[in-house]
Amino acid sequence: MVGVLLWRQLPVLAPLTRMRYPALLGSVVRLVREEPVLRLRMAYGFFTYASFGVLWASYGFLLARPPYGWDQAAIGLFALLGVTGATAARFAGKLADRGWARYATGGFLLACGASYLPPPT
Repeated sequence: MVGVLLWRQLPVLAPLTRMRYPALLGSVVRLVREEPVLRLRMAYGFFTYASFGVLWASYGFLLARPPYGWDQAAIGLFALLGVTGATAARFAGKLADRGWARYATGGFLLACGASYLPPPT
């Protein structure tokens, strides 16, 4: 149903290049090889996404067993906190558009690292 909705609503855009698909994929490899900032951003994305996956995959098991004993619905509602990442991405894009990409990246990396610290007792 979503596919049909997208097919009907999204605009048809003509490609800006006449490159064949293998050449297009090769251009991505070339960009990665030539652009150090792109490689750095790829590493940031890889490690933050990996940490996100490890954390949320283990949370389900942790919350299902004692002392929590949550059911699947409660765990699913808790997992919706991950939606904040999607809203943060939009906010980060706006900051980058204003020329604050370096500061935003640093702030978000600090926030990601701080999220693994245990809460104060």
